[in-house]
Amino acid sequence: MNTKQMLNEIRRGKNLSANISGYADKYILSSYQYAMHRMALQYYTLYETVEEHTDQELTEAKGILKKLHDCVEAMIRSDGSLTVEKVGTLRNEIIGKMKVLTAYTDILQIYEYVLNRVEPKFNVELKDFPNLEFFLSRLNSYIYAVNDNPVINERIKEVIGQLPIRMTKAKFFEYVSNSFDLYKKADEEALEGFIYMLRSCSMLDKPEGMEEYFVSYKALAEDLSRVDYDHLTAEEFQTISERLENAAEEIRMVIDLYLSIQEVVNDLYIVALVTPNLPEKKSSVISNLKMILSSLNELFLEGAVKAIPDELTGRLAMTEGHQESLLTECNVLEANYDEVIASGQEVIEQEGKKELFAIFPVIARLMSSSVFAELNEEEVSVPVTAESLSKAKDTMIAAYTELFKENKRQVNRAVMAASFSKMPVVFNTAQDLVNYMEQSLLQCRDEIERKAAMNILDSIMTEEQ
Repeated sequence: MNTKQMLNEIRRGKNLSANISGYADKYILSSYQYAMHRMALQYYTLYETVEEHTDQELTEAKGILKKLHDCVEAMIRSDGSLTVEKVGTLRNEIIGKMKVLTAYTDILQIYEYVLNRVEPKFNVELKDFPNLEFFLSRLNSYIYAVNDNPVINERIKEVIGQLPIRMTKAKFFEYVSNSFDLYKKADEEALEGFIYMLRSCSMLDKPEGMEEYFVSYKALAEDLSRVDYDHLTAEEFQTISERLENAAEEIRMVIDLYLSIQEVVNDLYIVALVTPNLPEKKSSVISNLKMILSSLNELFLEGAVKAIPDELTGRLAMTEGHQESLLTECNVLEANYDEVIASGQEVIEQEGKKELFAIFPVIARLMSSSVFAELNEEEVSVPVTAESLSKAKDTMIAAYTELFKENKRQVNRAVMAASFSKMPVVFNTAQDLVNYMEQSLLQCRDEIERKAAMNILDSIMTEEQ
């Protein structure tokens, strides 16, 4: 029976026992086959990525890579040593390191903002914009050039995030408070997401592991916090800018590497989840994929110094087209999961399949584009209460207050600008926005900062043309 017929019978309550078992078998087999195909391709791509980098560039990732290769080897052996717990531990370790990398990225972006505002002192090639009215008109046209409210809102936040910040802390806290008030009718998950965005972009998010992982970025952030930005020399500016640029490039490289690793780990996790329930039948396609993975594993263990043999590339080419059809099948099964549960709940419980069906939402998350998604999140909607909103607002403002005490004026302005870029749009009319942009540029008495901001905004608008 094909999938469509099976799902129709489940909807009608027909042959539920056989069809519920059939649905589970199809989900397990399709997920396994898809994960094996995708894993072979991702592992191949990862090898090419690792091959391009030096040992020094891979230093932070060596431990993770070794654990990954151990897991791939265990999967190939099929001796039961690849467990959900083992892969889950590795996956969580990668997520932990990614959180640290993200935190350092946010910190360095704050200092990049600060350095950008003093650049006109040392860069004579930056343009002047003597006609403020014309410049504001361009900004307004850029924001409203598309008839798409979500895009317009993102462009408003993008522009606001680059304009000079000239307001008291009290006024800033008023904006923060008003932004929180927009979550009165939201659920707690949405509010928590907003708080996380504010904390991360403001250097307030300090995930576990920052004292242990990527400590060179910690040292750089501490050096940047001690710089006297009012009295920078051209030589100091050049040195600091180069250090910041090199660190940003390194972080981008490491993030790309960890993304590639996690993609393989997610497929290993799917394989570990479904293997205990796989039908015992051999497949030449799966045998070919295991041979590809085994060969790549050996090349990795030899130091990833050899080019991938043409024969191995040819084996991978033989699998082309399979992955797409398998993904379509998986998507159909996932899309009907809730309906299958609703129709077959009693049969699932009676036949002891509750735990088996519980892994299918986990598989769906592992197949999604959210490579670092949490796997055990319960989708429970809890409304925001007046008490929880007030507490969250007060906590956020208190955190900002302490942060502003600890940092220099330029850093605090950068934090305010970054925070504005994450806040919901707070302007009631298009004219309110124009007024804010005009006041921001007019009230900025620092010609250098205003010139820097206008050059950055000009480059943003030019890129979209």
